[in-house]
Amino acid sequence: MGLCNIYEYQRLKSIKLSDSYGVQIRINEEDKEPLILYECTSVTLPTIKMKTDVIQYGNNSKMFVYPDYSNIGELELEFLEHYSKENVLCIQNFVNTCLNKLFNDHLFEYKLNDYIHELIIKVYSNNFDYCSIEHVFHHLKLSDYTKYDLDYSSAEIAKWTLKFMFMEYFVRRPNELEETGTPEETV
Repeated sequence: MGLCNIYEYQRLKSIKLSDSYGVQIRINEEDKEPLILYECTSVTLPTIKMKTDVIQYGNNSKMFVYPDYSNIGELELEFLEHYSKENVLCIQNFVNTCLNKLFNDHLFEYKLNDYIHELIIKVYSNNFDYCSIEHVFHHLKLSDYTKYDLDYSSAEIAKWTLKFMFMEYFVRRPNELEETGTPEETV
């Protein structure tokens, strides 16, 4: 039986906190500086469901499990509303920008080829000293949103829930950026 060193264990281990997120958004491809939103409290990533098929040949049957790409789902983000230095509601302003990407008020028609260029969700470590993983989405459209209700009898926080559809999604680790020579974006 191995010797258990309690002091060494306490030095190395930490309590698992809920994940903290940093959201960076580039509205247009030409934008050099992304819009950074630290108020993200919850992220629901799209999941790929699995499909099964049973193929029979003679007396034998074989079950095949493969991914179903027909309906991947939506990206869901939850933000806390706050005021910027210019005394403007930040998330309300961002939602208005997303809605302007959907519909043209002057011609009264939907914009089919106008997307939010990029959205990066950075997941930080427990002590917030480094980014452990990044979820990168390209060519997004706002598909649904839920705004908070102002009610004096409620103790609810002013939260927005935003749902996005996307064309491209991948996951990367920040050390992959260093290996390719691309400088890591600092937050």
